Amino acid sequence: MYLIINGTRYPDIHLYRSGGAITYTGTSLTGIETLGEMELYRDDGFHMLTDNASDYPYQTITDGTIVLRKTEPAPPQISDDEAVAIITDGLTSSEALDIITGGTT
Repeated sequence: MYLIINGTRYPDIHLYRSGGAITYTGTSLTGIETLGEMELYRDDGFHMLTDNASDYPYQTITDGTIVLRKTEPAPPQISDDEAVAIITDGLTSSEALDIITGGTT
């Protein structure tokens, strides 16, 4: 597939739709600073769909990836175990407990 953005053709594109996000990926997606109307075509020229970037207020554009969302992405969540591992990196259990309790156990 290929994608046309602002009159420029970007070949070898993949489209993923998941969880309210639309993601376009491809090594040709480089140097893109602004989005407008994005037209997706099969390699034989068949027009598959058009997305208008203005319909998606949350946009992430990096080399190789464009992610469009209508709602703000949720911040990443970490588990309690991951939080403890971050806080106690390199500490023994007793040292970590002393920090948490202020040394009064």
